[in-house]
Amino acid sequence: MSAELASALARATIAAVDPRACTRDALRREGARARGPWTVLAFGKAARGMTEGALDELEVERGMVIALDGSPFAHPAITVRRGAHPAPATDAAEHGAEMEALARSLGAGDRALVLVSGGGSAMLERPVEGVGIDEIARVARALMHAGADIAELNAVRRCLSRLKGGGLAEALFPAEVLVVVISDVTDGPTSLVASGPCARPAASPDPREVIARRGVEPLLSPAARRAIATRAEHRIGDDVLASVREVVAADVGTALEGARAEAARRGLRAGVAAERIAGEARDAGPRFVRDARARCAREGFDVWIAGGESTVTVRGRGRGGRNQAAALALANEGAPHGTFVAIATDGVDGSSDAAAVWVDDDVVARAEALGLDGHALLQGDDSHAFFAATGARLVTGPTGTNVADAWIWIDHRLRRNATNR
Repeated sequence: MSAELASALARATIAAVDPRACTRDALRREGARARGPWTVLAFGKAARGMTEGALDELEVERGMVIALDGSPFAHPAITVRRGAHPAPATDAAEHGAEMEALARSLGAGDRALVLVSGGGSAMLERPVEGVGIDEIARVARALMHAGADIAELNAVRRCLSRLKGGGLAEALFPAEVLVVVISDVTDGPTSLVASGPCARPAASPDPREVIARRGVEPLLSPAARRAIATRAEHRIGDDVLASVREVVAADVGTALEGARAEAARRGLRAGVAAERIAGEARDAGPRFVRDARARCAREGFDVWIAGGESTVTVRGRGRGGRNQAAALALANEGAPHGTFVAIATDGVDGSSDAAAVWVDDDVVARAEALGLDGHALLQGDDSHAFFAATGARLVTGPTGTNVADAWIWIDHRLRRNATNR
């Protein structure tokens, strides 16, 4: 029962953030069809699905899509370029120049639909003069390794790329712009998604202070240093902002609601945490379950759900990801007397093919029977081996979207009259 329920809740979580359906529904709510025709500019992990949703709903005149899947659309006037993530593709600068040229070709009376999703920072690149794609990627890696958060990373990226931090909105002005976002940011403004190409940064750190504090200034070329010095205080104008409307088609809350609705359909009472998943995965997983058990006991829930992203400090050379590390850490504590489900909404947890994994008493017993050393696997960052051997995983392939992770606790005190299958 618990494996079937775990798989069903995971599938419902992912289905709730289907980019095609979410984008189509958002455009319908906006009444965008009556205001067409539209020019589409799409980039990010969900770019293909979001564009399909736009084509379902709108009259699309032309467009350009930068996506992980570079196969063409049936629409003859949509150009597709293959992007990459997490590092930009070698030809990303050329793709960015094409996108900018398309944006600048629009004028007053034209309508642009900008479809933004996580991963867009790497896919939409238009370096400032004298700075190359390799340098942007190198600086981003150095900042991440130095512990920079997403706001710090974006503050520097905006100085090195023309289209970030509102740059695309400036290129589109004075056209009417509707921005539809599928957000992978769990705790912060949507201006952090894809480095905010059509947004004014909110409470942005000073990039000059970031590069000094994180120790990356020696890595910068003279051109990059000049760009940061001259562009640090640049903000898009009020007239540009006035031409832009933004709507969120899906975020982690959408995914959590999908899980809650599926639980309710099965007769289970589910609660959704206001707090986001955070912290080191091997600590965060067991901590979430302790909290979930307490909430279920205190408030009568059968299922407790939370969203966000944990982190993994890599120590070994195995395969796995943050969700599998969290689940394996729980399994190492013994039979949990319930089911913990950890879901990657993009369908890929770290370096593995697992969209979701789960731990219950049966999984722990199976691992013991197989002689698996969960502690050694966790220490070697090889959590994938545990779930591949026990079969406690769901493989969907890449889902074409990403709104962070969802964690679910199914309490062992399920009401007997619940419909569990």
